[in-house]
Amino acid sequence: MLEKNFKEKIIQIFSEGINQYFAEESACRADISSSLISLDAPKEKLHGDITSNIAMVLAKQVKANPVILAQHISEKIKKIFNQRSDINSFIDGIEVKGAFINLWLSDKYYENILLEIFKNKEKFGQNSDFGGKRVNIEFVSANPTGPLTIAHARQAAIGDALARILKFNGYDVTTEYYLNDCGRQINMLGKSLEIRYRN
Repeated sequence: MLEKNFKEKIIQIFSEGINQYFAEESACRADISSSLISLDAPKEKLHGDITSNIAMVLAKQVKANPVILAQHISEKIKKIFNQRSDINSFIDGIEVKGAFINLWLSDKYYENILLEIFKNKEKFGQNSDFGGKRVNIEFVSANPTGPLTIAHARQAAIGDALARILKFNGYDVTTEYYLNDCGRQINMLGKSLEIRYRN
């Protein structure tokens, strides 16, 4: 898990490195926005802890070789990381594989996460970014004319977990079990009960 502020700092450094490269060393100009920069977990651990395909995204704009572009950008990023004492100790290495820029997180990063967990306990990971936005979650809502199934139990567990996760993240959550007592099936059930009662 990448802590939000840490992820934003890495994106900012990528953005600075890219802008430096295009301003200083490239004849090309690219429309660079930090929203273009994605940080993902690589499919294989041998490719690091964080990977970005930004060189491939930009290569299309500037008609450049994405592998060479990734190498140039990574050099700029390395220099910026070395100047940033607030984040440099959390990065163990930067490497280009293909056109991907891969980063390895240091042991200090994970130690820092563990300290945050011990400090915040059950509130670790909580945020209020969603500022009380209202959400209504309807779940299970089993048909009252039929038997309960294992699927209803699964819906109950998932619905309740989802409601708790959203509450934990600042949403104003209401939950609802919708009792659908209208329609043809209920009419048929009522008529069958009436017939059974009269007999």
